[in-house]
Amino acid sequence: MLIKLKKIVNKYLESLSSWSNERIFNLFLFNIFIMLMIVLRSAGYFDPFFLITINTIVLLGLIIAVFLLGVGSKLMFSVALVFWIFAALLKMVKIDVWAERTSVYFFQAFIIGVFLLGIENISLPRMNINKIARGFRIFLRLHLFLYHYFIKLQVLLKKAVRI
Repeated sequence: MLIKLKKIVNKYLESLSSWSNERIFNLFLFNIFIMLMIVLRSAGYFDPFFLITINTIVLLGLIIAVFLLGVGSKLMFSVALVFWIFAALLKMVKIDVWAERTSVYFFQAFIIGVFLLGIENISLPRMNINKIARGFRIFLRLHLFLYHYFIKLQVLLKKAVRI
């Protein structure tokens, strides 16, 4: 069991290493962009005209990741799921302000993921019905999955509040 896990981790690390070597310049540009946005926010640039908030930085980071890093819908849905789980954990420890912010990040990543799924599965010159149906099934499964675990999480939170 441990040997199989070690092989899986090594395979994943090799693919991650090759991916990062292929996109080293894009990773550099992405990190520079994020750091520049944080510096502009802390310096108060564009303050009366355009307020740079953490929400803006996260949204622009998600959008730029699509173009620079080649993030697809599957990875964007994974990011949305991580934000959703983190928001649930923050809600459970009663850090409501950050839970609400993180849930906003979840919705942003989810909407970008749905948009990417539509772009990946629909080709405008010739519409393939099977691709559209497959994309809709994936979207429906993900929606049902999230709804099911959201209901379970609400029940757990209600029990935790009663205790």
